[in-house]
Amino acid sequence: MSASAQGPWRGQGPTLEAAFADAWNNAKHGGAEPNKEYKIITRQSPTYLSANIQKDGRVKGDLHVTSPAFWDAGKYLILVRD
Repeated sequence: MSASAQGPWRGQGPTLEAAFADAWNNAKHGGAEPNKEYKIITRQSPTYLSANIQKDGRVKGDLHVTSPAFWDAGKYLILVRD
């Protein structure tokens, strides 16, 4: 079966998904206002981030994922600004 018969993303295997994960893990991600604190709403652990992590688990400044294990809790990240 050809890739076009399988659909636009099928047939690509895990390499496409891995490329997106690598792109996210190798980049810094900042909130709209880096001087504000953000709470992680989703189940990811802030221990896998190189960021200014507050005592209550909130993060401040740029987010840089230091381990792919950060995404084991889910593929979406939701932050709420305090």
